[in-house]
Amino acid sequence: MSNQTFNFNIESIFRIGNGTGIIGWAIDTQRSIETVTLKSSIFKNHTFQLGIEGQVIRTCRPDVCAAFNLPENHADLGFVIWLPVALDPHIEVTIYVDNHPNTAQARPLVQISEKNLFIEQSYSHAGSALRQLAIQHDDPALLFALYRVGRQLTKDTSTSQNADPALGICSIDYAFNLDNKGILLLGWSHFLAGAPKSVQIIQSTGQPITIEIEQSFPVARPDVQEHLKSLYTGVKQNCGFLTYMDCQINPENDYALRFKFSQGELWVHFPLANHHTDIVLIKKILESIPCPQYLTVSIYNIYNSGLGKAINEISVKYKRPPPDYKERQFGIPPASPHTSVIVPLYGRYDFMRHQLAHFVHDQDFDNADLIYVVDDPSIQDSVISVAISYYALFRKPFRVVWYDCNLGFAGANNIGVSTARAEHLLLMNSDVIPQEPGWLTILRNTYNTLPNPGILGPLLQFSDNSVQHAGMKANRDPYLPGFLLNGHPGKGWLYYKSTEPSEQQLLTAACIFLSKQDYLTVGGFDEGYLIGDFEDSDLCMAIKKMGKKLWLVPGAKLWHLERQSQNIGSISGYRQLITLYNGWRYHEKIVRGEIANPENQE
Repeated sequence: MSNQTFNFNIESIFRIGNGTGIIGWAIDTQRSIETVTLKSSIFKNHTFQLGIEGQVIRTCRPDVCAAFNLPENHADLGFVIWLPVALDPHIEVTIYVDNHPNTAQARPLVQISEKNLFIEQSYSHAGSALRQLAIQHDDPALLFALYRVGRQLTKDTSTSQNADPALGICSIDYAFNLDNKGILLLGWSHFLAGAPKSVQIIQSTGQPITIEIEQSFPVARPDVQEHLKSLYTGVKQNCGFLTYMDCQINPENDYALRFKFSQGELWVHFPLANHHTDIVLIKKILESIPCPQYLTVSIYNIYNSGLGKAINEISVKYKRPPPDYKERQFGIPPASPHTSVIVPLYGRYDFMRHQLAHFVHDQDFDNADLIYVVDDPSIQDSVISVAISYYALFRKPFRVVWYDCNLGFAGANNIGVSTARAEHLLLMNSDVIPQEPGWLTILRNTYNTLPNPGILGPLLQFSDNSVQHAGMKANRDPYLPGFLLNGHPGKGWLYYKSTEPSEQQLLTAACIFLSKQDYLTVGGFDEGYLIGDFEDSDLCMAIKKMGKKLWLVPGAKLWHLERQSQNIGSISGYRQLITLYNGWRYHEKIVRGEIANPENQE
């Protein structure tokens, strides 16, 4: 304050994002104040005309009127200036009002941080004016800061919902940082003002990321529809959305969705979900997708938009190099085995006894390299314990291989093959049981007589002798456009076809015979698939791309209990989305020409 007729005060000068703000007030009882001038080492002077739109906004200051015993309607004594220039936070700015002599005030420029935004008393009289200037200059950083402070002052502790009576309501249920491969948003909305003109993700630092329409997919949310129908009319079942953005996200920053309408904006704050790594993150993402049964027509596009690529890169990242393994030989191994039989064990290991009870009466296994691969650290000790008793009972030589992690079906077989001693391989599930001796000889002899043999598969049957597997065929499902899925012709029916070998599009890896060299040439099973789907189709198409053929050999018959070797618990929705992710990945490899296309008939 400089004299009795003129008083002014600059309360704060702050920088946020790409702009600088000044909040203050001025009183001149003898004349109208017209200008505010800034001087600093950066610019000699910058003069703002009070009342000029886009430069400065006058604000009501009842607190100032009360302090100077002025009527509240005396005038708009306050002013808010927004300079769309990010000044150096270390400079000092000097402010003059109407160039009054001896009225200069010097203030340091304050850098607004995540923890220090605006003091509450400044926001109460300057927030509306700052918001108006921020909209005029389209300054997301300032808008974000004002939005944040408004939530703090109204004690809004919600992290996902926001509503505007004129615009509608929106919620973010999940926001996943996909290990810096992108961001996935799952939420719902109901707009009263029609569709927004644009949608952006705004970082607290101000950088906007525009969301294109094709990056957002409608999701059925009958639960939200039921909840909102008493509050709003016309709420659609597909009021949910799933949005994937291929962009890097800094988990240290705060984020909000900004919906811009013709007559206003709706902001929705969202925190990034707690960071998970590897398969835990993938499982959490897919479990969070609501009502997947309603997504059949769009799920391929959702994966293809980038979500599938992100999941793939997360999956590849957590795949560590092949672990060190241990092995124990039971009995004296054959000197020159003709076939290495590899059986992964996960969860259940009691099938070992049933298989060994059949192998002991089969002369083929007198010269076979039988390997059980324990792909489950929780059963390692139990497997070794029963292996000791099983060998004492059956006296049939075999090996047990184990390691300290779970690699999945593909990884377990790849480890087993790396230890194999024979030139040919028989990859076999633990729940596949021979019907009679000699089936391995049939596969070996047939392999040596067929033209261009790649992979051979036996006839697999259920316990009632109906077909479980007699070759697979690639199918297009109209309810799942884009996917190339595996069908099982004749499944559940009795097998009346010829017992002669027949060429097939695909074979299941529940039981297959092939050369070790071919397996290694194509790199074995692709470990990028999750849990255990499509690895066999992928291997078949990789072998076929080499110019070799796939054959069903019905003369070799085994029973298959089908998936009883797995214990997947109650995760059917998650399991379905994993299967569809694997199907998307498989199809994309075909599209890129990395493996053969089963639909192409030679």
